[in-house]
Amino acid sequence: MSLKMGEVLESDMQVMLQYPQTYTRFASALAVTERVMQQNNPKYRDKWRQQSIRHHLWHVIRHLFLYFIGDLREAHLAHGLTRFHMAAQLSAERREQGTFLPEVLR
Repeated sequence: MSLKMGEVLESDMQVMLQYPQTYTRFASALAVTERVMQQNNPKYRDKWRQQSIRHHLWHVIRHLFLYFIGDLREAHLAHGLTRFHMAAQLSAERREQGTFLPEVLR
């Protein structure tokens, strides 16, 4: 299964319908992720799916570190959040497919 930008898993849709207040509370954060994804070069836009969950999580750590030391070259919280969403999406898709195995066990 490969979702395109803007598509959601059926299980995610059920959660959204069951807990709409949660999605309302985090609408701005989700918009930040969408903005970062849209700013990405179109030729790289779906390549994130080919990268490992671990790869995305290392980028999360990198962005948090750079944020904490005061680096201003990028919006590190926005980019870290986007990488975290990428990792979480890949994990959710693999769980739904029944193919999830934590990468440390591979």
